Amino acid sequence: WPFGGICFSSRPQGSRSPVAILRNELWVVLAGPATHFLMGPFWALLLYGLGQSVAERCSPNPSCTSCRGLECIWAFLDPVGPVPGPYVKDGMVLMGQAASLAWELFGIGLRLNVALFLFNVFFPMYPADGSKILAVGLMHCCGVSPRRAALVLIVASSLCATLLVCYAMYSLRTAGNPLQGGGGGGSLMIGLMGWMGAMSLVEAYRLWELRSQHQLHLHPLFETARSTTQTWTTKTQVAYADQQALVASLAAGGPLLVAGRAKPRHRVTARGARASRRRSRQGRSRRREELSERTSCTASRSGPPSATGH
Repeated sequence: WPFGGICFSSRPQGSRSPVAILRNELWVVLAGPATHFLMGPFWALLLYGLGQSVAERCSPNPSCTSCRGLECIWAFLDPVGPVPGPYVKDGMVLMGQAASLAWELFGIGLRLNVALFLFNVFFPMYPADGSKILAVGLMHCCGVSPRRAALVLIVASSLCATLLVCYAMYSLRTAGNPLQGGGGGGSLMIGLMGWMGAMSLVEAYRLWELRSQHQLHLHPLFETARSTTQTWTTKTQVAYADQQALVASLAAGGPLLVAGRAKPRHRVTARGARASRRRSRQGRSRRREELSERTSCTASRSGPPSATGH
């Protein structure tokens, strides 16, 4: 469908490298906005070609529409500007009803592609493409951890969704209630915008719950968090095994066992070895001093040796 819609995509299976997973995810999220660079020129060529082909029907007018040639393309490229239209004379469209309908359809297709590209890329509201590009770009290009990238995505998505809901409520209030004959199709689009904002808030809350429960790897956008979770689980299991081995070794009075390996009770480091040698030298010095003091005291008590004659 040329005006956009839902796209189902697949990724290469069997890759366990976080770099490869993020690279593949980045290609997928960039593929969506890239389609507008193909459909936009397509609608522009159709619009220009149809305008040139029916220009002869509107002579002596230079054009059948309020714009001419490339001016029509530039006019439809502005998503908030006025919409050009065909000339009408005596209640009749100069270019014909069929050509007028096709010309307006081509122009709307061009403008809608521009609007969708700007919204998807520069409005990071999950699950829009801009939010996915933001999260995957932070992890793949900037080396941000999945937890921090998820937090940035939650804050940006919640802010954009709140602004969209507030804008929809304000616009619906000023446009009038469609059930009472006010607003019409514009109110329907406003209600759709509000619904999109509310769904984005729900998705942001679910992502926050997964992050709080350390289950971020269950989200398809943060699959690389699985390696971090598995590493943390492995470290926890090893620490628990070390604790159990320490308790069993102390109870049995044997050597300390850590993860099934016999290790000394005290871990000797270079600083500890130096301190141990220093204490040994100080102990030997004290013992020599004590020994010399005892020897001098014994000699003073016994006095000088007496002389004996024959």
